[in-house]
Amino acid sequence: ALQQAWSDGERLYASDGRRLLAVDTPMGGSKDALLAVSSEGKTAPADEKLPTAHERTVAILEAADKATSLGPVSAEELFRIANRAKAMLGENTTVSLWKKGNKLYAQYKEAEIGEFQQGGKPPKDAAYLGAYDYNYLRDAASTARRLGTENPDVAVVPIGDGTALVLRGDKWRSVT
Repeated sequence: ALQQAWSDGERLYASDGRRLLAVDTPMGGSKDALLAVSSEGKTAPADEKLPTAHERTVAILEAADKATSLGPVSAEELFRIANRAKAMLGENTTVSLWKKGNKLYAQYKEAEIGEFQQGGKPPKDAAYLGAYDYNYLRDAASTARRLGTENPDVAVVPIGDGTALVLRGDKWRSVT
């Protein structure tokens, strides 16, 4: 679950340190006076550590906004892929994703059980989206649907040594 939420007067942000959601819904505050937002929607002045986290968040979102769109992805299909990975391999399952056109390809591996593919073998020219924890994929797909977007735009941004999956709707962005 996203553990920390705050507002800068323009957007509502939520993060758990590995995932980020930004919704274009102001809940008070300003860039100079951030407000922490509780799970009940109550606001209070943010603690002194939050401005540093907010700066990192804004930098990640700027990179996400500049990332080249790979087109829409079905939130329902992404949710199904994540659930199938868990059903077949259990907890702590990583899902590798590729996309070509409107089709998603998924691969899950487990040393003792083997390798599974969904959507067939990815074509050589399919865009590699990265490898992600199934929980994070399921949560991102679920969030997209809860925010009214069945086919969010997808992009990938480099972060550190890896990549982050970006799902974008009209007034929100999710970075996994």
